Amino acid sequence: MLTVFIVLIGALAAFHAFNVFWTAAGARRIVRWKKRDPDKPLPSVSVLVAAKDEERNIEACLESLMTQDYPSDRYKVVIVDDRSTDRTPELIQKYAEKYPNLTTLRIDKDPVGLTGKQNALRHGVQLCDDEFVLNTDADCEAPPHWARSMISRFSEDAGLVIGITLTHVKEKKAPLVARIQTLDMAALLTMAAGAAGWSLPISCIGNNFAYRKAAFDEVGGYEAMRQALTEDGELVRMIHRETDWKIAAALEPESIMITEPARTWREFYRQRLRWFLGGFEMRSLPVYFMRVMMFYCWYLVFSPIVAFLVPELLIVTAAAIASKLAADFYLVWQAARQFNRRDILMPYIPFAVYYTLYGGLIGLATIFSKKVVWKGQTYQRRK
Repeated sequence: MLTVFIVLIGALAAFHAFNVFWTAAGARRIVRWKKRDPDKPLPSVSVLVAAKDEERNIEACLESLMTQDYPSDRYKVVIVDDRSTDRTPELIQKYAEKYPNLTTLRIDKDPVGLTGKQNALRHGVQLCDDEFVLNTDADCEAPPHWARSMISRFSEDAGLVIGITLTHVKEKKAPLVARIQTLDMAALLTMAAGAAGWSLPISCIGNNFAYRKAAFDEVGGYEAMRQALTEDGELVRMIHRETDWKIAAALEPESIMITEPARTWREFYRQRLRWFLGGFEMRSLPVYFMRVMMFYCWYLVFSPIVAFLVPELLIVTAAAIASKLAADFYLVWQAARQFNRRDILMPYIPFAVYYTLYGGLIGLATIFSKKVVWKGQTYQRRK
């Protein structure tokens, strides 16, 4: 029995290492994919933003979007105020009066059959009549060349482009919790880009992705979408499975969004639980890989107790921990190099502890959680 257990732990460690190197190779691969012809004129684009009670962030977001290095006659921003009860509408209106290429829309009714964000995007996208749509959130700030960088990844056969989001900028100080979340985002999104690099896309992050309007219309848009905790991932799934368009990725530093980190552990838990549950709804091959890795994290969380009770497992436990530390470091190191953000590697040791605990405990929560609280509303998980 002990031998079987040792073989099982060894197999899980090997599987984790394989998964990391497989996705890392996919991320390197997708970077080399053909880009949009730089000699072609820039296309028309719409930036779509859904905002609900974002008075703390909306001005910085709009400032970054309205000052993009993109021809104003081919660029507009559509912002949907989703039933905000704070000063968000007032602040949006201030920018609308200043910028003629900022279009606003107000949602007053609760959605039926969709999440609040899905409903807001469903209405907002109807005002996006340009060739490409770029999505972000109201708590994000875009670098000056973001729109150009995202559009550059649209080769002739690309229907959707995955972007990257981090939680702090290079030049500014940030608390440890923000730096850990940046490493977490770097790891998760590099894995998402890597899976897409092997034509097995898992998902994307809803505050930084773009799609060709033709691909969006081909799958029926948000009108054809079921209720989803991660509407971005659902759109990736639809375009990948129902069309011939490719899912590409923008991993250049110029395309990286900066978002506000979760301010409390409760907020962080709810956010990540929603992401995990939404990801598991996808039922794709890489998602099944993630399920397997939950078991590995569970073992590592309890491995010190196991090794204490069964001394014969001390060596295999130490080897399993060392293997995970090395593999995870390789993943975030590659991400840091690609993003030109080697500064994010500084808190790797506390991140590694957190990453293992979080992988096991959030994974466990996905089994028993039947609902998610998001933006003040409760959603039942889809079976």
